[in-house]
Amino acid sequence: MDDGELHRLVKQRLEKADELRKSGRHPYANDFRPELTCAEFSARYGEGTREELENVKRISTVAGRALAMRSMGKATFLSVRDRSGDLQILVQKDRVGEEAYATLKLTDLGDIIGVAGTPLRTKTGELSIGADGFRVLTKS
Repeated sequence: MDDGELHRLVKQRLEKADELRKSGRHPYANDFRPELTCAEFSARYGEGTREELENVKRISTVAGRALAMRSMGKATFLSVRDRSGDLQILVQKDRVGEEAYATLKLTDLGDIIGVAGTPLRTKTGELSIGADGFRVLTKS
């Protein structure tokens, strides 16, 4: 990567941080306290079937660094990693709302995000957290 490309990426991320500020969200928030690590979430819900997890109403909070992002229209899968391991997050526009979903456009790989939601199994059977809320905690 040459200096011009690096400069462009840094400029792009700084602009996204400014957009977060303009929308009233702090790009370096320090008020989010995750209840569980990714490994604790997996240990708590990893053995649950799809049907069992659908009945869980308790909201859990986790935080981690965004490693991968796959957007599919009104749903986006994020892979996040914290000190304990990895977890998949499912952010759906109709579940989190327009404003929170728009934050995804300001999210880059490497950002640290906080999520509140309930456990679920995807169609492929992967344990995930279905986001009810989503925030950028630290812009990379």
